[in-house]
Amino acid sequence: MKLAPAEADLFMFAHKEYWDFFLQRYRKIRPGYALDSEWLSFYKKRRKLEDIWAFLESILYDSLPEEQRLSEMAYLTNECKDLDGFCF
Repeated sequence: MKLAPAEADLFMFAHKEYWDFFLQRYRKIRPGYALDSEWLSFYKKRRKLEDIWAFLESILYDSLPEEQRLSEMAYLTNECKDLDGFCF
């Protein structure tokens, strides 16, 4: 049963160095498949926002040791900096 476009799964591989090879192999398994770049972009952006929310939720609501809280803040900062590359 198909619940989402293929891009919902494929976006996880789109930033890998082997993306072109992976997509070529995927198209052999699924002849006639045409990648929808808008859907792929949507799923990338959605994941980025989900990650930011997860870090915020952890920092705000979990009782974290100071070292882990600082680590979470560093990850959150990096995720937010990466937003510069996204056009919303």
